[in-house]
Amino acid sequence: MASKGKEIEVVNRKEELGYSKLCTEREVTMSIMGMLSDRSITYTLIGGSAIGTAIEVPNEWIKQRYVSNLIDVEVYALNLTLTGRALEESGWIMDRTEDMFSIRISDGGETRTIPTIEKEVIYHKQQGLSTYYVAVTGLPTTLHKLNRKGEVVSVGLSDITTYSETVSYKLIRGNRNDVDDIAYIGASNYLSEFIDTDEGARIISRHMENHGSTLISRNIRKVSEALDRAMAVLPDQKEKISSNREFINSIESHLRK
Repeated sequence: MASKGKEIEVVNRKEELGYSKLCTEREVTMSIMGMLSDRSITYTLIGGSAIGTAIEVPNEWIKQRYVSNLIDVEVYALNLTLTGRALEESGWIMDRTEDMFSIRISDGGETRTIPTIEKEVIYHKQQGLSTYYVAVTGLPTTLHKLNRKGEVVSVGLSDITTYSETVSYKLIRGNRNDVDDIAYIGASNYLSEFIDTDEGARIISRHMENHGSTLISRNIRKVSEALDRAMAVLPDQKEKISSNREFINSIESHLRK
């Protein structure tokens, strides 16, 4: 569903929140994971927050990788209040989410603000020299974004993101962090366990429909090259990395047919 407005301002302050080395932020993320697990709250970490925490990578990458100071967590909506209470008991302070992630629409002389993601709550906490943020999203929910016409499009998000989905998206996106993340994930895991799944097949198929196989093939070749670089850094993981390289190359070969 699209909603038209004469003037639209997208508020996204993620870049302003800063970045930290994964080895530093990892302690903060792990403490949140432990807190949620202690309360039997089902959760998943999104994007870079999952690297080196829920998804294993070598220490060499944990020491190098910079991640956003924003830690993204998904829970089910019925646990949103319990999660917030647990964070506040641990010293996290709630922020006004609309001031950080929202869309402001001016239409007919009236201005209204809608959150980028419904049921998302932001918290912050000072830890050492850095301030960290946690974005907790309760599912199911709705994502609001702009389409190419400048209209607000609403997309339903029904279930928690799986780590198979996270890795599959990283495989096909092709930006530098995603490519290197996949390479180092491939030094600690068998990528087929993430990507050779129903979720992985669905993501690759959908992106082929939207972008064609040429772009995806090119991005997968970047991953293959990155695996070679990872092998030079981690020769003791040669067997696993080689196996993952063969798996990645088989996907790329299939796309070219």
